[in-house]
Amino acid sequence: MFEWKDWGADHFSGGDHGIILEFKENELLSFTWHPDQPDYATRVDLRLEETSEGIVIRTCEQGFRDSPEGLYAMLQSAAGWGEAVTYLKIYLEQGLQRY
Repeated sequence: MFEWKDWGADHFSGGDHGIILEFKENELLSFTWHPDQPDYATRVDLRLEETSEGIVIRTCEQGFRDSPEGLYAMLQSAAGWGEAVTYLKIYLEQGLQRY
């Protein structure tokens, strides 16, 4: 179960279920979730890539519906992933938490 409390500009609180599709430690996490409607899921791939500059997190989410609601959900997810990765960076580098 994924859960959020007061998340993002809209201060969303809620949860969602998903399925872990693949996990390779220090390399890949793939899962499904329902960012838009409960009757269909998208697939998210989070890949870690080590570079000379540090670790790069490549985020790919696919499977949104081709509709105005699906487009809105895609834009919301894109902004949310940016926010989530920024918080992760701050937490890992500085040990800071947002509450």
